[in-house]
Amino acid sequence: MKNSTNPLIKHIPKFLEYIEVEKGLSQATSRNYHNFLLVFIEWLKDNKLDGMKPHELTPDHIWNYRLYLSRKKDKEVNGQLIKKTTQS
Repeated sequence: MKNSTNPLIKHIPKFLEYIEVEKGLSQATSRNYHNFLLVFIEWLKDNKLDGMKPHELTPDHIWNYRLYLSRKKDKEVNGQLIKKTTQS
């Protein structure tokens, strides 16, 4: 994946297949990963980073995403902030 010509978002379906087939994670766990990655995709799009390639991801991107999560409200839990354990 290093220096891939495909945007990071395009790698997500293969990653989800990998964790289910190769790592043997349950479909429920795979579904949870999928939901979390949808939030990541939303953040990428909101920040006009949806075309970013994997090798372009920096520690600053990760920090900014973590900051975004720490301020994001959970729609399923009465608009409360997302728990730290969920953020991790």
